[in-house]
Amino acid sequence: MKFMNRFGFRLNISILIVHLLTTILVFSLTIKTVNRGIESGFIDQARTTSGLVANQIGNANIHNQPDQLKLLLEDLLLGGNVTYSAVINKNNKTIYTTNPERDKSFKEDFIFDNSKDNNYYIAVPFFNATGDMAGTLKLGFSEALIREDLQQINKQVLIIASSYFVAVALVIILVSSRLTKPLNNLRLLAKDVVNNHDKSIYTSSKIQEITDLAQNLEEMRRQLVARQKTLAEREHYTSTIINNMADAMLTFDELGYIQDTNSVVENLFGYSQNQLHSMMITELVEQPLNILCRGICSDGEKNTTLLQEASALKIDEQSFYIEYVISKINFSGKDTYIILIRDVSERKQAEEKLYRSANFDALTNLPNRNLFYDRLEHAMSVAQRNETLLAVIFIDLDHFKIINDTLGHAAGDKLLQGVSSRLSSTIRKSDTVARLGGDEFVIILEALATVNPIAHTAIKIIDSLRQPFLIYKQEIFVTPSIGISIYPFGEHHADDLVIEADLAMYRAKQRGRNTFEFYTQEMNSRSIARLNMETSLRRALDKEEYVLYYQPQYNIIENKITGMEALLRWNNAAKGLVSPVEFIPILEETGLIIEVGNWVIESSIKQISEWMEQYEYVPKVSINISARQFDTNNLPLQIEKTLREYKVPAAQLEIEVTESAIMNDLEQTSKQLNDLHELGVSIALDDFGTGHSSLVYLKNYPIDTIKIDKSFINNLCFDKSNQAITRAIVAMAQALEMDILAEGVETQEQEAWLKAHQCNLIQGYLFARPMPVENIPALFNAAKLS
Repeated sequence: MKFMNRFGFRLNISILIVHLLTTILVFSLTIKTVNRGIESGFIDQARTTSGLVANQIGNANIHNQPDQLKLLLEDLLLGGNVTYSAVINKNNKTIYTTNPERDKSFKEDFIFDNSKDNNYYIAVPFFNATGDMAGTLKLGFSEALIREDLQQINKQVLIIASSYFVAVALVIILVSSRLTKPLNNLRLLAKDVVNNHDKSIYTSSKIQEITDLAQNLEEMRRQLVARQKTLAEREHYTSTIINNMADAMLTFDELGYIQDTNSVVENLFGYSQNQLHSMMITELVEQPLNILCRGICSDGEKNTTLLQEASALKIDEQSFYIEYVISKINFSGKDTYIILIRDVSERKQAEEKLYRSANFDALTNLPNRNLFYDRLEHAMSVAQRNETLLAVIFIDLDHFKIINDTLGHAAGDKLLQGVSSRLSSTIRKSDTVARLGGDEFVIILEALATVNPIAHTAIKIIDSLRQPFLIYKQEIFVTPSIGISIYPFGEHHADDLVIEADLAMYRAKQRGRNTFEFYTQEMNSRSIARLNMETSLRRALDKEEYVLYYQPQYNIIENKITGMEALLRWNNAAKGLVSPVEFIPILEETGLIIEVGNWVIESSIKQISEWMEQYEYVPKVSINISARQFDTNNLPLQIEKTLREYKVPAAQLEIEVTESAIMNDLEQTSKQLNDLHELGVSIALDDFGTGHSSLVYLKNYPIDTIKIDKSFINNLCFDKSNQAITRAIVAMAQALEMDILAEGVETQEQEAWLKAHQCNLIQGYLFARPMPVENIPALFNAAKLS
């Protein structure tokens, strides 16, 4: 019965049924129309005949002549069409009838086939010559002939319709076969393509739609072939990648049974493919299945786990570290898990090595500063939670530098290793001993109920180091200075706790070493004072507490002021004038010297500008430049800009630099000094003779003036060494055509000696102390320089 489902059969049946119904409808309407026409013609003829006969009877007055009436009606019957006749007068009396029985049941017909005797009955009135109604003529016409004609016509129509339907059916079948045959051929070709993709799809049909269909199918076949080729190549490509990737890849089902693997799995675990396919994933990765797949949601919101780590087992039960990530996919209605595994054993070893390098001292294997602070913060949290005490013991080895310099670094390292071993033996396993660096060690004592064990441990440390260390067959003795801070008695931050222990350690050193000291608040007073000073210094610039004092520089031969050194002073609101010895080192250490130094530069140049507006002669002004200011790399540009802003000639300015400032960055400092010298600013080398490479500076730097440090001037008249050094400096400056200025001149004897040895420029208390700017006009007036 499969043929009934075929397109051709269904197409033919559908068309034939439609055509059959159409044929029946059309020919039925045709027969009905023809029959009605014939019937109407029959009725019209009967009425016409009846009318003629009725007129003849009335006009000839035949109704009053029985013989003639009979003869007329009988002749009418002889014609074959009329089967009944009767004449009724106006009194409704039958004059003549051919069938008396019919007279009783006579009923006029208005439509064809209305009587059961197959006759058509009609009644027609007739009129006399005067126009009066004389009676009624009744006739009955036979319908037999007409019926025979109608049957014959119907039969012919049925034959024509049947012939037409058969002919059309044959045409439809022929046309359908011509349509479905190429379609069937295309179907068979498409079926063959399933087994032979290289076979083309074509048709010889001339029907455009079928030709287009064949072309479309052929194009689809080509695309499918190309796509299948691409998929095959991609599958091969993917398979090659999977088998050559660095990571092992496995798939397993919901129960954990391994389904598929790449070749890396065999190399990584040592199992063959056959062995792996009968194993569970948990036999390779040492994790329960629920832990292994943890993080994958069952509702599909998250189908990939985060990167996780675990241990795995090789075929020889050797354990190694792996990292893995698992993804879940739904394939054919079943959940499949994909796991990517990477051997991270080497990385783990490297991480362990890196961790030890970052957290342990390489020499002693003790925790280093980083790990120490981590453990200290943790210990402080535990102590706070448990309401217990902890102590930080800061240990510094006395005179270790002497041992290191005398016996060498190798012996020093051996000593540090020996000390770390003995320190470790003095504490509990729950405590920590660490090396901060150099010869500094710290110990954390945790979970203390009282302070008694702290002193006991300190004594144990001193006793442990009392015995000599045998290093390279030589006995070495070392003693510790120990400082102790206690939490929560002291600060609540790890850094502060260590600082307190460090302060206590320095107190132990001051007390003679080889002892221990607990931190007290008094030890912190000096550090607090320094911190307060630093805070005040940071605010001093905004409060305008910095001021400049000027100390004149004299030419004792010409007896005139040739220059003035601008000296920074701090006029604190609470303390008054603070000694530069106290605050300038702090400015240097904190970096505030850069901002304050910029203020000194601008204030000095601005002051020079104001003096130049008031006095005909203004000596040049020297300002001290810190090494930190050279680090900014924009010092020449800043000075040039300020000079231009206040319209001050560069020759009015001199900068003083120390040997230490030059040594900070030789190349960069040299460039900036040369830029300043080219600008016209003179350069003075301050504190000459106190450094290590003075002759190099004189040769390679644009020095205009050498300032002899006051340390050589103090005992100049009594100390022959100082005299020799000073003579050498003066001679050197003269040879190099440089000016020479002596600082710290306080006595006439010093002035006389310097004058005798041709050092003509003097600065010191003998002539003038540093003075505020408001005193300078009086100095100018006294010298008649205004």
